[in-house]
Amino acid sequence: MSGDDESRDLVAVTLVWRGRVGIFKRGERSGSDRGRWRCVHDALGPDDDAVAAAARILHAATGLVVRDLSVLRAGPVLQFAEDRGRDRRIHTVLARTDQRRLQLGEEHVAHRWVRREQLARFDGQVTWLRPVVDAVLADWQPASVAPVDRHPVTA
Repeated sequence: MSGDDESRDLVAVTLVWRGRVGIFKRGERSGSDRGRWRCVHDALGPDDDAVAAAARILHAATGLVVRDLSVLRAGPVLQFAEDRGRDRRIHTVLARTDQRRLQLGEEHVAHRWVRREQLARFDGQVTWLRPVVDAVLADWQPASVAPVDRHPVTA
């Protein structure tokens, strides 16, 4: 994480491509979560907007820009107790892309596109990965974010 590791609030982005979730492996030399699988995230300042922060984080971690995303929307905010006894608020964001290939930033050494049900197979993931992904995908109502049909069929 490039922000303050001690920050109480995080923004975590669940990136989806063709129904698969993007997970990212931190490098062994990176700050926290070394060598662990996770979604991209960073500290969220008290005056930061979660969706704007997510766009910045996605660009730094994957090379994606807003025009590469078909969906970018806030999800639920989760309370999460860490191993060290700290409580964190995780502001979740859903992002959908049609871009399969990503340009990983310096913090990550690998990424995979996996089906939601396959997440458990990845050893060495952060403890909050699956709860965040589950909450974001459960909250997502595809009809509410579908593009507007500019040529409706009339009977």
